Amino acid sequence: MKPLIGFLATALIAGFAQAEVSVSGTIDFELGYNYNGDKGTINLIDNGSIINFKGQDKLDNGSTLGWELSSFLGVSDNGTFGSRKAYISYATDLGKFTFGRDDSIMRMAVNKYDIFEGYTSLGNVLERGAASRPTNQIKYVSPRVAGLVASAGVLLHPSKDGEPEEGYAAALDYKFSDLINLDVAFSHDSDIRNGGVFNGKKRETIAAGINGEFADGFAYGLRYSDYMTKASAADPEVKAWAAGGTLSYTAGKNSFRVGYVYNSGDKSQDGMETQLALLGYTYNLSKQSYIYTELTSFINGANKQNFGEAGNSLQPALGDNSTTLAVGLVTNF
Repeated sequence: MKPLIGFLATALIAGFAQAEVSVSGTIDFELGYNYNGDKGTINLIDNGSIINFKGQDKLDNGSTLGWELSSFLGVSDNGTFGSRKAYISYATDLGKFTFGRDDSIMRMAVNKYDIFEGYTSLGNVLERGAASRPTNQIKYVSPRVAGLVASAGVLLHPSKDGEPEEGYAAALDYKFSDLINLDVAFSHDSDIRNGGVFNGKKRETIAAGINGEFADGFAYGLRYSDYMTKASAADPEVKAWAAGGTLSYTAGKNSFRVGYVYNSGDKSQDGMETQLALLGYTYNLSKQSYIYTELTSFINGANKQNFGEAGNSLQPALGDNSTTLAVGLVTNF
């Protein structure tokens, strides 16, 4: 580890002389109590601590060449260099291209609605697609013109096992006013390997949402997604939908938020639905640090064996019908 740190430090110092380089990160730990109706457990988790290295070079033609290496620091996330993001980008007045591991088009669309801090966040059931940060992605995001931003991405052959072999996605985001911001997104991932456990696996998601600010300090978000998953060529298609909303109020150092999501689960079966309700509060300790507390109620209509077929990743974390109370401390550097 020490030789690696030394190498990185040397590389970064050398880079400062040639391009703009910045280092930032987040340390985020959460203490949570979860009760599933049978027993309670207390957990202390690393809730996504990261370190980011970013750089950019202003080219002679006025465009910008950039890069980012972002790594998870937690042991459970493997903590490998570039495990979160690893891409190079090229930006002009006409938009920005990124090549490599970065947020997918669908993840970008969901993030604006996922306003909660805790491990049991809304993004788990709002369905942001199978490849959240694909390694093999080429992505384009346009500048905002007359309120409209267009984005698109394509997935090529994967550089690591388990990622989709191919995929494509597109999204439109239109800001009509501070009150109304509309967006739609579509994504398709598939694995066409001849043989292996991933052969025939695919997922399609179409989503739409509206968000904005309707009064000083008040913000809202409403989102709907309809999606299909197929575990392999031999498995049937599973179709489901999810809808949710959030409301938040910020005044000074205080922020309050509430959210609710309903996920239908497999629409061909009864009793597969899930519901998630959240209450949250954040207090800013400084410009860089804050503390939060969140209360989560999770109602699971599906049993553990069938839950994964609905494409919902929250079940392994929470178990059957459960309530979680969490307190987290976050500092940015």
